[in-house]
Amino acid sequence: MRRVAYEMRPAILDDLGLVPALESYIRECCGRRPGLHAELRSQGLSERIPLPVEVTLYRVVREALNNAGRHADPTRVLLLLEKRGRVVEALIEDDGRGFDLDEVLQTPGAAVGLIGMQERVAMMGGSLTVDSAPGSGTRVRVQLPLD
Repeated sequence: MRRVAYEMRPAILDDLGLVPALESYIRECCGRRPGLHAELRSQGLSERIPLPVEVTLYRVVREALNNAGRHADPTRVLLLLEKRGRVVEALIEDDGRGFDLDEVLQTPGAAVGLIGMQERVAMMGGSLTVDSAPGSGTRVRVQLPLD
């Protein structure tokens, strides 16, 4: 239980912030999945953003990366983080198998991770969109207000 709690909010997130925490997680992810190249690009995040927003983004990005690794067998994942005004956005793109979103959402128990991501983002007043199709990879976009 302690390990799960740590993974959901590692000390590096509290100490150094979102970008270093995600860089660390991406290194760990790629280390476990040979052949996977992940890249993180950030813009406008030189200063810390509110901790609840950092924690939410960390958890959602982590779930999106885990889903890609578990289900899509990608070779490349791109994570873009950008702060624009009073909004922060995360875009997670992979070149994996892709999937039929409607089919997954209608299959009992198949969309637990997606539903959890949607709920986390909605509780923060943000939006989450998922674009995917079989054979064309997946794009997850998260927008959260900083207020």
